[in-house]
Amino acid sequence: MVWLIIVFSNPWLSHRALKLLEEKPVRLTKSYSVGIVLSGMVETGIKIPRQAHLSQSADRIIEAVKLYNQGTIQKILITGGKADISFPDENEGADLVNLLTSLGVSDTAILLENKARNTFENAKFTRDLLGDQSGDYLLITSAFHMKRASACFRKQNFDIDMYPVDFQVPTEASWSQLIPKSSAFENWNTVTKEMVGLIAYKIVGYI
Repeated sequence: MVWLIIVFSNPWLSHRALKLLEEKPVRLTKSYSVGIVLSGMVETGIKIPRQAHLSQSADRIIEAVKLYNQGTIQKILITGGKADISFPDENEGADLVNLLTSLGVSDTAILLENKARNTFENAKFTRDLLGDQSGDYLLITSAFHMKRASACFRKQNFDIDMYPVDFQVPTEASWSQLIPKSSAFENWNTVTKEMVGLIAYKIVGYI
């Protein structure tokens, strides 16, 4: 039992496992008609007027706004709805649209798909929203989530480029990574969730 705690609390080991999932950083060389942003970054159950409560995955929306301001993407499509059934009145997609407009993104540059509850539905409902509309699409989500997400979108006949964000694995090694930390357990939780997701999605034909 002690050895299990030592192993699973080791940041260096958990980072090695996460590294197997994370897609590599991308340097964009062209512009896109739509940047598709997967939700999963709004903390549910927290309602403070005029404040946005985002998780560590906030890089997804931050990087999308940066790309929009740079002219790299012309529109931002948010996909995601009721992520937590415990709070039926909350809709993550709608909250993110409000955040975008408060950050200066034009209403005409925002598209919303607010029904999806998981990655498969993100892809399917985005396809339903866009129909056969052609365009250059850029998929924006966390690096550890990109393998499953991109596979789902390609299964829905999207010709997409990937833009992974929210990297969790340090690019430089340090001795501090050998010191047990509670964050390592969170890393293993992420790894487990994504591996189970990849296997399950493959079995049911989502990817």
